[in-house]
Amino acid sequence: MFGWLKALFRRPGADQAEPAVQVEPVEPVEPAPPADAPAAVGKGISVFDVADAFLRANAQRTQWPVHALIAAGATDLASDHEVLAACEKIEKHGYQYPLNPTIRSLLDGSGDLLAFLRWQAANDVPVTEYEHERKIRDLVERFRSDR
Repeated sequence: MFGWLKALFRRPGADQAEPAVQVEPVEPVEPAPPADAPAAVGKGISVFDVADAFLRANAQRTQWPVHALIAAGATDLASDHEVLAACEKIEKHGYQYPLNPTIRSLLDGSGDLLAFLRWQAANDVPVTEYEHERKIRDLVERFRSDR
């Protein structure tokens, strides 16, 4: 189909399998991130990566958003600030804020939010621990006592 195009790159009398121009392979170059993009930290994951993974995995509202946030890679972020930024990006797309209001009130501003998510991931906390506010408060107390 593109024989006419291939003929443009062949030398007359040259072997048909040999290209007219020898090209040396070049290693791919990673594009530089935009200057205003948050720095990727830890395992090379950013706020945008976490928000994107959360939104892709949860096309509709999820009943267990904290677990979905952990599954999206929030534990690989660098700080509480980045976790909150990822939650805000998710909320801007019309989803509910991933962090339970009880967790936000108990851990926001204390510097323990990311540590709590990492602890929850390491201890494989079941979704039943999020059934009601009392269980969530007990879960946070367990986290604090384990530290």
